[in-house]
Amino acid sequence: MFPDKFDLDGFGTLFDEELDSWFTADITCCDACYDAYAKAWPGLAASRKFQEGAISLTFFHSGSSLGEIYTEEEFLDLCRKMGCPVCGQPLEHNIWAFNPTFNVPTEFETKMEELASLSAKTPFLALRHPLARKVLREVRKLAATVSANTLKQELFRARPITTPREARQFLAPPAPKCYEGRYNHAGRPVLYLASFATVAHAEIGGPEEGCLVAGLTLAKPQKVLDLATDDLPSDMLRALTASALLSAPTEKEGWEKPEYTFSRFVADCAMNVGFTALRYPSVAHFEGFNLVAFPSEDDWKDVATVGAINEFHPKK
Repeated sequence: MFPDKFDLDGFGTLFDEELDSWFTADITCCDACYDAYAKAWPGLAASRKFQEGAISLTFFHSGSSLGEIYTEEEFLDLCRKMGCPVCGQPLEHNIWAFNPTFNVPTEFETKMEELASLSAKTPFLALRHPLARKVLREVRKLAATVSANTLKQELFRARPITTPREARQFLAPPAPKCYEGRYNHAGRPVLYLASFATVAHAEIGGPEEGCLVAGLTLAKPQKVLDLATDDLPSDMLRALTASALLSAPTEKEGWEKPEYTFSRFVADCAMNVGFTALRYPSVAHFEGFNLVAFPSEDDWKDVATVGAINEFHPKK
């Protein structure tokens, strides 16, 4: 027990000890800096472990030994005075205690912001940035270790519920109707697939009326750049995948998607070194992943076989 229980240094020490006993993690953000964290690291903010690290200060007080020392009013007042260790704002309401499974490379966030700005303003000059050049080198090294394999898992593709129940509706769109996407350029058809029907529904915006979901099987072996695995060979690639450079949600309607510029650069890197598909974590539904099959010289009906087409309705 500290001689003066209202001493902020002493309170901070007790707070950190209790937090560590609950989570073995540090405070990642509070309500005041949550939006900034989620914007910079959407892949982490969408993960189950991050969401499970959310805790209200009142619950933390009542469930820890701090509740035996401080009244709730005293505890909350001291939290406000102590402030968030991340942003320095008064600590109120909720905290997120979380540590990523990788070490964020030195100055990665600064380089990420520089590259995001460069990619949005002058996308064809992305390779001028050292981080972009490093990404290309890492993807090239990975290509030398990966072979093409037949993917036996059934994957899923969602379409609006009013879509005709025709197999061709669930293959890649024709080039004139192919908009700019996370991993494709406008006019360059690719096939986006999801690990589960629930993920496919979430990826098209989670319409309340439901959607049509088809099961698809890729008919030919694929050489897959797997960004959804925990076995990525470098912290840089893991940080890149979780960052806004690859995982940012779309921000506006229309043709221009600056938040997709660098992810399309990564797709170009992957195709250039021989990958035919790319697997990546879903930000829309943290329990699943997505896979994009890159443009093929084959007819899409020879690339993927469309199975059953069913209505999908979200649970309420």
